[in-house]
Amino acid sequence: MRAFLRRMFGARRAPGVAQDAAATAVWRVVGVSETGAGHLRSSTPCQDAHAFELVERGWLAIALADGAGSAAQAEVGARLAVDVAVRRLVTSLRGHLASASQPPRALASEERAVVQPRLCWRAPLQHALAAARQAIEDEARRRNVAPRDLACTMIVAVLGPHSVAAAGVGDGGLVVEHPGGRLQTLLRPDTGEFEGETTFVTAEGAVDRAHFGELEAAVESLAAFTDGMQGLVLHRREWAPHPGFFGNVFDPLRHQSDPAVAGAAVRQMLRSDAVRSRTHDDVTLLVATRTADWERALEGDRTEH
Repeated sequence: MRAFLRRMFGARRAPGVAQDAAATAVWRVVGVSETGAGHLRSSTPCQDAHAFELVERGWLAIALADGAGSAAQAEVGARLAVDVAVRRLVTSLRGHLASASQPPRALASEERAVVQPRLCWRAPLQHALAAARQAIEDEARRRNVAPRDLACTMIVAVLGPHSVAAAGVGDGGLVVEHPGGRLQTLLRPDTGEFEGETTFVTAEGAVDRAHFGELEAAVESLAAFTDGMQGLVLHRREWAPHPGFFGNVFDPLRHQSDPAVAGAAVRQMLRSDAVRSRTHDDVTLLVATRTADWERALEGDRTEH
């Protein structure tokens, strides 16, 4: 796998991957969803979906969904869920950035010693999940089917220059890389009490029970993934990251100036025998790495605002 990844990230640009990759002066981002070996054999469409949007001042909104295998229209629910969730997160991010750019108001004497609280991302992330759930319910009503026919698990996240936060319903996970290469599983899979059990965003109370992870730290890289990948990239006992895998995804992407090339490499990796021989499920991997000139880019952005 290591040699394969290194070889692929040195590949030439491949056509048709622009929607999977993007870059700003702060983040280089690649996201790919691929049909699993089991679904290829049964001619079932890919039931994973992902979406992301780069926002001004070094912020990124992310959503991943894994359609329930038992849901008749799982791919519809997953696609709808990630699109709606990212739109809601972008609205929250832009509201936060607009507020942060306002000149500070004059404080009364009794307020001057009060430290203004930082934004807590739990509520915006939960609102994004709730919006996705509502959209699925509305679409199910329009199609005259039960919401469970569009069921999916979900991960939503926001990544900024100096913080990251994520929320999840069901399985899948999210790993961050700290300066110096230390890896941390910020969002662990919620696999339920029994083997093979999980929670879908359409389940009663699922949004209220979402699990969260948050860091006030400048991480170097992030990787989010659906259930099909978690057994390949995490040690199940402690859900600890496999350093070999993440190091050989983060490092080449960080040094690949063309995100379309990186997107093609990740897609080829997910289609490889090394992956498809070890998981039959659909697979999604979204990776973001900090670029070398991010500090200069942020300084210029602050000057403009």
